[in-house]
Amino acid sequence: MKKKLVLMRHGQTVFNQRKRIQGWVDSPLTPLGIEQAKFSAAYINGLDFTIDHAFSSTSERACDTLELVTNLPYERKKGLKEWNFGILDGEPEYLNPPLDQYDSFFKANGGESRENLISRMNATLTDRNHDAGISAECSCCFSWRGHPEFSAILAS
Repeated sequence: MKKKLVLMRHGQTVFNQRKRIQGWVDSPLTPLGIEQAKFSAAYINGLDFTIDHAFSSTSERACDTLELVTNLPYERKKGLKEWNFGILDGEPEYLNPPLDQYDSFFKANGGESRENLISRMNATLTDRNHDAGISAECSCCFSWRGHPEFSAILAS
């Protein structure tokens, strides 16, 4: 049976507003981020299916967003954390390299490569599909920051 999976990004944070690199470091939602989460809740409540399980990364920004979207109990998954940018986490965004240099740049600065990131997320999503307490028909909501590279994972 097919499962439905809703992926969403956290609302705007103080670091987003201040244009800081935000991977494994955390910052709180801004008032706009709270409103974005509430808007997402209204959208999700209008879907033609019901979300019956919820998961989040361990980042406070993701958990706070998810708690504004649903009253469901949820599981925090370390494997859903955003890209680890190493010593660049929390630094100004102007230090970001071009996208095609992320792999070597962040890995050389104590972070993880794109391959490690995709592998970690894929393992977490795959493990989630085999959790004993989740039926084959369930719908799930993850609250995390997505990257275009994950479209291949989600399609499989």
